[in-house]
Amino acid sequence: MLVIGSAVIAGCFFAGQSIGYRGVFLLMMMPGLLAISRTSVRKLCVLGLATSVIVVLLMWGECFRLTLYSALEHFGIAEALAGEMKILFWLFRELCWWWTVAFMLAVLADFLQDSPIIRSVSSIFDHSRVRVRRRGMENPVQRRDLGPRGERGSRYC
Repeated sequence: MLVIGSAVIAGCFFAGQSIGYRGVFLLMMMPGLLAISRTSVRKLCVLGLATSVIVVLLMWGECFRLTLYSALEHFGIAEALAGEMKILFWLFRELCWWWTVAFMLAVLADFLQDSPIIRSVSSIFDHSRVRVRRRGMENPVQRRDLGPRGERGSRYC
């Protein structure tokens, strides 16, 4: 669900300004993000947890925006200051969206890198180039296609 949600959100993000529509698809990603936040790798754990918090803030973003606008109006804040606060809120929301979409694109790139179709297509292009081999040098392209014990095949078999 994380990969599908990432693809939908990234596509909707670059297709146009549809915050309410694309925000619904954030729900599909939450289980995957929370699973990433429970990994043993500390940096990945922090990244998953931070993205999960940002996604929750984005899902509540419209509520926060309406509350901010009504509070500014209720307390009679000067128009110049109110305008600056609205711009800061908008900037914060946009930065959160860019963070989330960058994370989703990284998830998609990692998924595509490990997919068998991309590996077979890249191996076709790798074999079509002319290579010059030096004595004693290992060919890094062919080495990448080897499995964990040195045999041919997927590294997950």
